[in-house]
Amino acid sequence: MFDYIDIHKRNLIILVILVFIQLFLYSQLYGFRVNNDTDSFIMSFQFFRGNGTDIHPPRYLNPFYPLVGSTIFAFLSPEHALIMTNIIFYFGLVLLTYDLIRRVLKNNAIGFLSAVMVMTSYALIRYGLTQVQDIGGYFWFLLTIYCGWRWWEGDDRKWLIVGGIATAFGILTKESGAMGSLFVGLILIAKNWKNLKSLFLNFLLFSIWPAGTLLINWFRGRDVQYNSMQWLVYNWQTYKAYNFTFFKWVSINLSTFNVAWIAVFVGLYFLYKNRKNIDNNLRLFLLVVIPSSLSYFGWSLFISRTVFVSAWLVLPIAAYGIYELYNAGYKKISMTLSVLIIVAPYFLQSLIGYTPLFVIIERCDYKIECSFKTFVKSRYHYTNFIINSPNYLEQ
Repeated sequence: MFDYIDIHKRNLIILVILVFIQLFLYSQLYGFRVNNDTDSFIMSFQFFRGNGTDIHPPRYLNPFYPLVGSTIFAFLSPEHALIMTNIIFYFGLVLLTYDLIRRVLKNNAIGFLSAVMVMTSYALIRYGLTQVQDIGGYFWFLLTIYCGWRWWEGDDRKWLIVGGIATAFGILTKESGAMGSLFVGLILIAKNWKNLKSLFLNFLLFSIWPAGTLLINWFRGRDVQYNSMQWLVYNWQTYKAYNFTFFKWVSINLSTFNVAWIAVFVGLYFLYKNRKNIDNNLRLFLLVVIPSSLSYFGWSLFISRTVFVSAWLVLPIAAYGIYELYNAGYKKISMTLSVLIIVAPYFLQSLIGYTPLFVIIERCDYKIECSFKTFVKSRYHYTNFIINSPNYLEQ
């Protein structure tokens, strides 16, 4: 059958099948379990359905999920509505990754491998498919970047409008969902820096929806006497001391992309080796995607679900490295590395579970015996404790 389908459509079909397999495998291994923020999200669903009077103020400012759960998925329980929305975003995230990276590198194979690595990544296994809203933020983040790139390719302004709408929905979903706008802003400057009139008009086309959403949300915040700045300040004051450390940053990045870092360094080597022949579009993409990828530094917690916005900088480089390694004649090594990248996140999740391993190590002052004993205790008795509590080790 595949002989009659071009390689792009074939890849799309295979990716859809793989996502179904991944969802089944995930549900059997881990289940769509609750997370430490789940209660506040479920409360917001109940509030928007008229079944509750209390709501966590920051969730009131991110109403996309509860609105979907109260309309399209009103026939489902809040828990199942949250899961179903995440599953839809999961499909979209994988397909968008494939199409974006294949366009940037003009290579279907690298786009396909990037999509598979995103699909099986540790952050999505641990957080994306649990009962939280982060995967929606990733989707709007990536869709904004995708629209910006499509505009760069063809100068079709409808993509700026769609990208602006995606950013607006990102604002209403999760803070990370709006950070793709940094990419679009730099793309606009790169293309229109000699024509200020076009720069202004294109910026206006893109920003009108996000600006309007921010204004409406500011008025909505008065209903609960709360705004996004208060939420940001609260998190910095509460979590910075225990989560915003160099050790935590290095550790979380290592766990988030684990084995893929080997391929990243291989990719950087080949990027340097092939620097004279690299397409200028690839140079531009890797440059302008950096601010969006590092936008997690604006948040006070280094955890996989915040760091993961850097995936569309890190994983395409890893996929490029594997592809070039294969072409250089190291076929067995490249294929083995690909398999390890796909399998390792399952091993990590099964080993660590939902315990705050790196918090434990820091609280134990990096002492091996204390860290091991506390980890074992938490590993088998974890019940959604507050991982940022200063006296956690005494609990």
